[in-house]
Amino acid sequence: MFGHVKFRCGCSYELRRLLLGAHCVSSFYFPSPEVRPRFPVVCYHISRSRTTIGRGLTNDIRVEDERHERMISLQHLVIVKIGNSAFLVDTSLNGTYVNHRRVRRCLLQMNDVIRLGKTRRKNSRTNFVFIPSEKGSSSRLAITDLSPPRDNTNLSDLDSSIQCPKCSDYMVIPTAVAPCNDHFCNECLEQHFRASDVCPSCTSPARLLETKPNPKMTQIIDKILSHVLPRSSYNSFISRLSRRKSILIHRHNQLDQLMNKFNSVKSASEDPFLAIYQTWTHFEKTKFSKGITNYPIGDPRIYYCWIVGLTPEWVFHYANRTELGVAMENLGIPRPVSEISVEEMQQKLIRFIYSS
Repeated sequence: MFGHVKFRCGCSYELRRLLLGAHCVSSFYFPSPEVRPRFPVVCYHISRSRTTIGRGLTNDIRVEDERHERMISLQHLVIVKIGNSAFLVDTSLNGTYVNHRRVRRCLLQMNDVIRLGKTRRKNSRTNFVFIPSEKGSSSRLAITDLSPPRDNTNLSDLDSSIQCPKCSDYMVIPTAVAPCNDHFCNECLEQHFRASDVCPSCTSPARLLETKPNPKMTQIIDKILSHVLPRSSYNSFISRLSRRKSILIHRHNQLDQLMNKFNSVKSASEDPFLAIYQTWTHFEKTKFSKGITNYPIGDPRIYYCWIVGLTPEWVFHYANRTELGVAMENLGIPRPVSEISVEEMQQKLIRFIYSS
């Protein structure tokens, strides 16, 4: 987790943190070595000019609250060393307390008790005591400007959270499936919903229209991988991300062009548009088929189907069995010789709306 270095300490200060909690804050400071084994303490000797503390993986000192996970911010506070003085700067949402008083920034003094968040229980592990280091003292946990960077963090515990269950690779544009909120790569979901109507993980009913990209998670994964992956692997991930973004931007531009074209034709022509529930001629079927092939998947395809009245709402709530059959005939969807149920007809039409 840290740079483990044995050395005669020339550091500027020390942070002491109890491993098992304490009944009072005075238990943090032990003047006598005989008493220390009764209260396990971690001592961080620090000479780095800027030290970060929080629950994020890239902090110099990582702290977690067992009971309240969100009490500690990803980067909760920063300790800046200027000359022989150390200044604390709070960067959190739930606050940093020095000697039970909330501060935004302050100059640290001997035996100042630093508490992260609002937790005040006696067994909390989120408290530190600031002690200027004595010359000649040593520590196995040293955080210096020469310490190995946190970029070498092992991601084995995070792999299940940032990898796509479908492709087993790091998620590119993580997209959530409603209502189960399982996340997958955006492209993996599109390919999955071309042949299925259930979530890939929990098999609960789901549709492509109900999926939603998670931009915040995209930023978090990019931030983590930029710190821990080798440069070649990270560049490969970025190329996948850029390729997918370019596809989505192209579809967005297609949708804008299609909407503008539809509005201009609608205002200039008095002829009614095709209606999905009316029987089309061979010429009308061919014309629609050529148009829909330009939009194999995504919002442009959904909008193109909406122009003729083919929407999920119409399929599930308004169309009767006869109209569903007419729609399948117009779209050229093959029907078996034996009679199929209304539910099967609805699923075939929904799949046509979402993908070719």
